[in-house]
Amino acid sequence: MLNLRLSLKRTSPLSNRCPPSARCNVLQAVRELQRPRAADVLDLLAATAVELEVDDAEYQEKEPVVCPQALEEIYKLLSSCKSSPNTRRLSCTNCTAPMMGASAVCSICGHDHANDPALLGTSGPWKTRMSLPAWDPRKSASTPSTSFNRPPAQGPPGTVALAVDERMLQHRASLPPYPERPERVRAIMARLDNAGLTQRCYAVPPRQASDAELAEVHSRDLINSLAAACSPAGPSAAPDLSAVLEPGAAVSPGTNTAARLAAGAAIDVALAVARRQTDSGVAVVRPPGHHATFDRAQAGCYFNNVALAARAVQAAGAAQRVLIVDWDVHFGNGTHEIFSEDNSVLYVSMHRSDGELYPNDSSGDVEQCGTGEGAGHSVNISWAEGGITDGDCMTALNQVIMPLAYNFSPDLILVSAGFGAAEGDVQGGCRVSPACYGHMTHLLKAVAPVALVLEGGVNLDATARCMEACVRVLLGERPPPLTGGWNTSAAGTVAVMNTLQIHGPHWPSLRPLSFQGWMDAINEQKQAQAKEAEADEQLSPLELDAWEQLK
Repeated sequence: MLNLRLSLKRTSPLSNRCPPSARCNVLQAVRELQRPRAADVLDLLAATAVELEVDDAEYQEKEPVVCPQALEEIYKLLSSCKSSPNTRRLSCTNCTAPMMGASAVCSICGHDHANDPALLGTSGPWKTRMSLPAWDPRKSASTPSTSFNRPPAQGPPGTVALAVDERMLQHRASLPPYPERPERVRAIMARLDNAGLTQRCYAVPPRQASDAELAEVHSRDLINSLAAACSPAGPSAAPDLSAVLEPGAAVSPGTNTAARLAAGAAIDVALAVARRQTDSGVAVVRPPGHHATFDRAQAGCYFNNVALAARAVQAAGAAQRVLIVDWDVHFGNGTHEIFSEDNSVLYVSMHRSDGELYPNDSSGDVEQCGTGEGAGHSVNISWAEGGITDGDCMTALNQVIMPLAYNFSPDLILVSAGFGAAEGDVQGGCRVSPACYGHMTHLLKAVAPVALVLEGGVNLDATARCMEACVRVLLGERPPPLTGGWNTSAAGTVAVMNTLQIHGPHWPSLRPLSFQGWMDAINEQKQAQAKEAEADEQLSPLELDAWEQLK
């Protein structure tokens, strides 16, 4: 007999390992709350896991779990009693910090929960609010010539393709306050709507990426296992999911659909930009992707959206060389692994590597440069601590990324646009302003067409403001002045100098800026001066006098 109890004490994500009998009992317990009240739901969610007491030894040793099939019904209960004035909030809607006492104002980010409707807006058919005509990038025959010269966009300058789909909200991998949540997309779209920006963008019709497209980057085991785990039969019908799904990549019934939609959106936006149907593009998607590897879903990432987009434009002949700039505060270990041996894709990541953030290990170190033909094509600007500023990001961009970009000469730039380093994001612990993200977007546009693909960001308001700044720049507006100036931190400066030193031998554009390049130049200059002095000593007095007159 299974004895189940829901509680909410830990923040571990929900597991996808739940025996069918447990699943049924959980759903029955949820459905018994005929008239849900705040107290009922809070009792139901008193910890973050279901504790199972079972006689079957197969399940006794497993970590407490919650079945994905119960998630949607639990959230229906939460939503039905959310408007009650007696509802006590467990966590801040904006930043996920625990709420203390009965106050409606978060003590961490200052968000007043009376402003939730303004923060989240109305989920729904956002594409209907994009007034410019839609098109299907896959049906266009307008691709660049084989020489990959960059013709102008078909539309007027500043046109932006925007992809988003409300079905991506159906993926929910954990109970609050898990940071990878549907509200991120809602907050961004509410911000773009209120600023009148969606009306200035072209809508890209949403679609799910096909198995063939996913297989360009991911293993068949990962593709098939995720589909099986999210089928009506549930995870019990899938093979051993532990081989392809990390615990941080738990699933709910809508996960597979959302992940395929995110991949399809990234692919189609990239194709639209690479084929010059539009100046630039934005894919407001979830789940994110840069932690997903060839054969494993990790940290809330199931398919690597940016990697799939890069492979798609290459396969279509729309681009040969692709630059991926990952400015998410987390290291994109999946993207790094996928392209580590590929010299047609240059992957540059700015991230914290102090062990405080996922992946919490030594991956992302500056010395991980790629292997084989890909040597020098994985560039890690690794910050050894938090507190990174606008000046740190702009210094990294101007001294490392921009010289690399011009040296590499990409046909397309894809940005893994995570905003965990934004000021106000408690998890990221950095101080980068929306204006800085706008300036970075502005600079990258000068090199090649740009497409942004959303990754992470815990503080919803900060994430939405940063995305707004980027979209405004893509639409042709000038970025605002940097309010924080050009102050740099020691961690930011050391990261830039380390990157220049490590990658100077790989890239001529970085060599003059590196310490070794500087020392080599000084030695070359000294050797040239010594040779000149030696030659002068061999001249006769008459020849020396004539030489001095010529000087």
